[in-house]
Amino acid sequence: MKMKESSGRIEEENHPSKMEKEPLMSGSPIYQNCVVCTTRYQQGMSLSALHFHEFIEVSVVTEGRGIHRIWNEVYPCTKGDVYVLNTGTPHGYFADGDNCPTVSNIIFDPADLLTGTPANPAEHRFCFGIFQNRTDVAHIRMNSRQLTWLCRISRTLQQEEEEQLPEWQGVVSAEIQHLLIGLYRILSEQGPQKMPVKSAEKAMVSEVIRYIREHCADSSMTTEKIAAKLYCSKATVSRTFHKVTGEYLADFIRSVRLDQACRLLRETNLDNKEIAALCGISDLSTFYARFKACFSVTPGVYREEWRRKG
Repeated sequence: MKMKESSGRIEEENHPSKMEKEPLMSGSPIYQNCVVCTTRYQQGMSLSALHFHEFIEVSVVTEGRGIHRIWNEVYPCTKGDVYVLNTGTPHGYFADGDNCPTVSNIIFDPADLLTGTPANPAEHRFCFGIFQNRTDVAHIRMNSRQLTWLCRISRTLQQEEEEQLPEWQGVVSAEIQHLLIGLYRILSEQGPQKMPVKSAEKAMVSEVIRYIREHCADSSMTTEKIAAKLYCSKATVSRTFHKVTGEYLADFIRSVRLDQACRLLRETNLDNKEIAALCGISDLSTFYARFKACFSVTPGVYREEWRRKG
């Protein structure tokens, strides 16, 4: 099975920290891609290595096997595993040693394609009830016949998006409903599952993560400023973040900034001073020290090694 390849190719995953609706779904109510997950999973990996999104994601392991981390839970995954991820759920796929999973994704905003209770996150029938008992994620194990069915829907979505014939968005809406109802039926046949459950504390942490990633370049960002944005105390934010993630908030902020630095080193020709500023680190010597302490190489060596591999 092979679902849509983004821009005509399979992408190598680099764990984008935040996936936003714009420009990801600019001009279309859906987005599809196929990703080879080559980053190896490491015990104690920070939550900053995961991404989260503002929409629903149906991800299918189409080849290989690996690790799927959702919040702090780690799940082995292999061909035929399907995960439907609710909004604001941090997750990421990783290689398990030399085993790299290939993951295809169908991404959409329910508000664009559904109506009534299935479009309302507060309703039990949100996405046709697929998030049973208010879970963050639904996990479905598919057989070959079911995978073929899912692949057929993916191809129809791709064709409609590319050709954009009259009323194509109506067809896309119908196919997404077909997909969700079909997944819900399979899930119901498989019975109850133990998956992470939504909570007020997780909702708060999702807001904290969202704020940190949106304001990564702000060198004045502090726990006090984050708490003020959420209308709660510094102690409450720090305690809740640590309880949910197992990480200290200051360490997470540092990890997000260094992850952003790595991405900029890989994808741009900006110099170290510019990169440090975009990561909210105003002092260049501090940037060098933190980067080397985390990655055991200087920013310049990191960039050289990355480009040599590429």
